Amino acid sequence: MKKIKYYWLSSLCLLIFGSSLAQKTYCTPTSISTEWDRISKVEFVNIDNPSTGPDGYEDFTSEFTTVTKGATYPITITHAFPNLLESYAVFIDFNQDGDFSDQGEEVWSRGTIGGASVSGNITIPTNALSGATRMRVSMQEISVTPGPCSDPLYGQVEDYTVIIEDNLGTDDVKTNSTKVTLYPNPVKDILHISGINPGNAEYTQVTIIDRNGRTIKTTQAKVEDTIEVNVSDLAPSIYYLNILGESYKFIKVK
Repeated sequence: MKKIKYYWLSSLCLLIFGSSLAQKTYCTPTSISTEWDRISKVEFVNIDNPSTGPDGYEDFTSEFTTVTKGATYPITITHAFPNLLESYAVFIDFNQDGDFSDQGEEVWSRGTIGGASVSGNITIPTNALSGATRMRVSMQEISVTPGPCSDPLYGQVEDYTVIIEDNLGTDDVKTNSTKVTLYPNPVKDILHISGINPGNAEYTQVTIIDRNGRTIKTTQAKVEDTIEVNVSDLAPSIYYLNILGESYKFIKVK
């Protein structure tokens, strides 16, 4: 019962923090030209977003990924015009107060550099608030590293959503890693479930719940070494799969 409570609480926290994020007003850069300075792709954990739009500010907050406190993740930013020199910076609103100006919220930067892409590492602090928050990727032509609200003459700014989760405790890791395994995770279409032990039952019920606690799908699956569940009709998001009284998290991607 402990793990089920843990995941339901996580789902409730995502709902609360997601609603709070939507209500915040972040600064929006203006007067930017992308004629020669444009981000063509951002890659960060499960975010893999080609972005060739001409707008100086792009709102990609519908694109999201999940990260864990204390973990370090690579980020790669690709430039549409690799022969030009650019400066880069990435910001995350760790305390979810609607800005990127607090200490430690500039999570990575790179001074003037050319080439098709730049890469770095981002560490999620252990004291970051759990839940959904905003990540800002900024690029500008001048040699000064862009600030979170910079309005450069040439450049581009893109916003994304990052969902910050706690590290699992020892008991939770053991409970979640024994018997049942879900793969691939993240998943695009077919989710495989292995390690099911329903006793002598020929069929078992599989229920999928969204992060707001709503039941999205319920099906009777024939018990085999590996059960397959088609999730291609689900919207990209975080879900919880309930089977045999236990709950397991998975991420649906495009």
